[in-house]
Amino acid sequence: MKHLISVLLCAAFVCGSAREAVGEEEMFAEEIRVSRNTAVILSVLFPGLGQMASGQKRKGGALFLGELVSLIVAVDGHESYNTRRGVYETSRSEYEALRVGGSHEEAEAKWRRLVDLNDDLDNLHGRRQIFGYAAAAIYALNLVDILFWQSGDAAAAREVDTRPRVSLAPVGGTTGIVISKGF
Repeated sequence: MKHLISVLLCAAFVCGSAREAVGEEEMFAEEIRVSRNTAVILSVLFPGLGQMASGQKRKGGALFLGELVSLIVAVDGHESYNTRRGVYETSRSEYEALRVGGSHEEAEAKWRRLVDLNDDLDNLHGRRQIFGYAAAAIYALNLVDILFWQSGDAAAAREVDTRPRVSLAPVGGTTGIVISKGF
């Protein structure tokens, strides 16, 4: 239970922005804006970071998550492909040895195994290509968005978010949980 509370507090700290308490009842939130050049540099480093830093949290989060998932699946597919290719090559050499001096039944069984392994290799190759292309497309979309589609002051143009927020903030010299609502 203690670990769950610690994880929830850490998540609240990471997801929420820190608020400063002034007096006992007043709460001020300061939004940090970055320059356009900083947003471009962040977007070049990883898709979505520039959009999130310039105030477009949902778009940036979607780009970040899409790129992250695409890269993970592409890298996993690549590693699985390389592993299975080694197994395929070993099975192929065993099949060729059986063709020369083995029984027909063993050779037939190895052949069926080779066909199955070849199908697996084709599927893994397709998966790594599709998700590799998806990661490249998301990266390109990210750059086009940050360089050409984003207005000069996107943070000012968006509507004020009035959803309640939970964040950690110093309250009376100690750290506490603050629930605030923007108006």
